[in-house]
Amino acid sequence: MTLPPEERPVPPAAILIDGHASMCKGYGCVEGANQGLQSPEALAVHENHNGAVLYVSDTAARCIYVYTVRLSAYNGPQASGQRRVQRDVVATGLAVDGFGNLFYTTGTGDVKGIPAAALAAATAASPEPDPVVLYASGAGGVGGAAVASPAGIASDGFHLYWANTGGDDRTGTVIKATDTLANGDSANATPQAIARPELRAIAAVSETLCSVATNVCLARDNVYFTGDSPSLLAVKTHGGTIAEVAHGFLEPKGCIYDMENTLYMADAAANTIYSLPATFASLRAVRHARAIEATAPAGLAIVGFQASSRSEAVRAAGAAGPALALAVAAAAVRLAH
Repeated sequence: MTLPPEERPVPPAAILIDGHASMCKGYGCVEGANQGLQSPEALAVHENHNGAVLYVSDTAARCIYVYTVRLSAYNGPQASGQRRVQRDVVATGLAVDGFGNLFYTTGTGDVKGIPAAALAAATAASPEPDPVVLYASGAGGVGGAAVASPAGIASDGFHLYWANTGGDDRTGTVIKATDTLANGDSANATPQAIARPELRAIAAVSETLCSVATNVCLARDNVYFTGDSPSLLAVKTHGGTIAEVAHGFLEPKGCIYDMENTLYMADAAANTIYSLPATFASLRAVRHARAIEATAPAGLAIVGFQASSRSEAVRAAGAAGPALALAVAAAAVRLAH
């Protein structure tokens, strides 16, 4: 059970990946050597029998990297083996579905994907698989919905949900579209624009509520999103009324659901990650509490380890620094169960 807000500890973040110390320096560095991290922003995790893989979008380096994350001998998460998945791309959003397909949004306004099979087949000689453009910039859908400068993205294994930073009351600010890789439509697709009209808006700009979205996350049938306002907003996955779930934040960023009952949301300006209850039938305002101290957190991700301790690690990417921080140590997160 999740502890009430007043009983939750506020531990400081620990370093999972040190962007400076891990970087290869000097003439001995070869192609594929560890590049460190400059400005990690978006995160995504896929878990498998070997542990988990952590994808990190470094917007300053214009790269997407992947790391292997396992429990160390001290029962804490440990990341190793940086490998570049994509280069020359500013990915402001990352997501992985249950099949291991990777999705990301780009500065050119596209929603792209890399099939799990292509990721698994990557080698040291050919480490960067070709992406597929699933939804091209400007692609239209139901009722005028369209791809308009997508940013944060999430997947439930059946659909993709992303924030339309350039959306309005017609094109939509939160979009729901078919996860075409999960459905096998793009199994043999070539890396070129594919017209996918089956997308629709589930949230749009309102005169009474500033619902401009930049970041999104899922908690069962709830889609949470943050943007330029000081609020955490939510809408059902099938659409409907937008609810203000929490307010009073300084610079809300990414959020993540722990698959039980808690949602974590980063506030970059407050150097804090907040927690709040996430699953309820009717969206409504709820209390939030400080959960983790971290320097300018942005993207969040959670990984569960198959161990007797059932420990979990929440990681936050510090947009203002060169390191990927461990926002909640495993021992601290266990207190939330």
